[in-house]
Amino acid sequence: MIADLQARGVRLGIITNVPAGWDLDDLRALLAEPEFLDEFEVVILSSQAPAPKPNPLIYTFAHGSLAAPRPPITSTAFVGETLSEIGNHATTPTQGARAVGMVGIHLSDLPPSPLTDYTIPSDSLHFVTQIVDDSCGPSDVQELPTVIDSGLRLYAPYPNPSSGDTRLRFAVASAGRVELAIVDVTGRHVASLFDGVVPAGAHEVIWNGDGANGEPLPSGIYYARMQAGDQTVQVKVSRVAR
Repeated sequence: MIADLQARGVRLGIITNVPAGWDLDDLRALLAEPEFLDEFEVVILSSQAPAPKPNPLIYTFAHGSLAAPRPPITSTAFVGETLSEIGNHATTPTQGARAVGMVGIHLSDLPPSPLTDYTIPSDSLHFVTQIVDDSCGPSDVQELPTVIDSGLRLYAPYPNPSSGDTRLRFAVASAGRVELAIVDVTGRHVASLFDGVVPAGAHEVIWNGDGANGEPLPSGIYYARMQAGDQTVQVKVSRVAR
C-alpha cells in the first residue's frame, strides 16, 4: 500500500503512540525493521505533539512538518489502526480529522464503526490507495455538498465500506419527490434506489450493493446521489466484493 501511494507521488507521514519520554531512537530499537520509518517524510511521536488525538492541532502540526510546498490540508487522508486516533465517543465522530479537512480511514478486521469515514480490513489494503486517489486527487465527479440550506440532507452511509447492505439516511424539510440513485466515479448511473414522493422528515433506504441489472457491482468507490426539485446532494459509498 505504501509503495502504491509513493508511486502516485503521495507524501506520507506517521504519528505514533509511544510512552512519554521516548524518542525516535527508542522507537527504532523496538521495531524489527527500523527502515520502515524511512518510508515516511514526517515521523511524529504523540508525546511530542502539541495536543492529544483527536485534537485537530496534532494533524495541523503534522501537516506543517512536511517540507514546502505543502499540499492543501483539504487534500489529506488520515489512516489509523485504532479508533482513538481519529475520534472517540466524547467528541463528534472523526472530529479531529474532519475539522482540518481530512478523511478518516480505520484499518481493522472488526465491523465498520460510525467513528470513522471508512473501515478497511487487513486483506483489502489496496482500498486505501483507491480512497486516497478518489478523496485527495482530481475526480471526474464534482464534489457536491451533503447539506443544502433549504433543508435537503443526505447523511454519511453506514456501514462504509460494506460488502452487504448499506444504510442511506436522508431528510427533507418539506414533502416532495425525491430520487436516490447510485452513480460511479464518472457520474454514470448504475442503480436506482428510490423515486417517489416523501413527507417532510427523515427517511432511510437500504442498498444491497446490486446494480440496475440485479447483479452485485464490482468493488470500488461509488456515489449515492439524491435529487429533490432542482437541488442535488451526494455522498461517497465504498463497496467491497462479497
